[in-house]
Amino acid sequence: MALLSKKPIAQVQQFLTSKTDDYENWKTRRILGIQPEGSSGWFFTIHMGWWNDEEEPFNEQWNNLNNHLSNKKNIWLMGDFNSDANEINGGYNLVKECGWYDSFNLAKEKDSGFTVTKKIDGWKDKDISDKRID
Repeated sequence: MALLSKKPIAQVQQFLTSKTDDYENWKTRRILGIQPEGSSGWFFTIHMGWWNDEEEPFNEQWNNLNNHLSNKKNIWLMGDFNSDANEINGGYNLVKECGWYDSFNLAKEKDSGFTVTKKIDGWKDKDISDKRID
């Protein structure tokens, strides 16, 4: 993962949200965040596990992430949530229930919002007909 900034980076933070901590294991989930100079905001890139994963479920990773960020303000989460925004009782709803906002919903101008329009790895067994998962 990487974050690019036009401004110099004042602070960097990284932490683990998964139980797995093995560089070779694709279920290891690290979060990377930066705070640019002169900014009160933090920007984090994330890659979450799937909702129903038996080893590394989304809700456990989300709870770790949400708890870790509870003392910060002005936070932007970017990346792959691996959660369909239209799925009821999944990761998207959990994030919203925790008080987070979806910048897509807040935008004055929007495109279709679809981030996936065809089958991709991890979603090959699911119906992929225009989904917003990132």
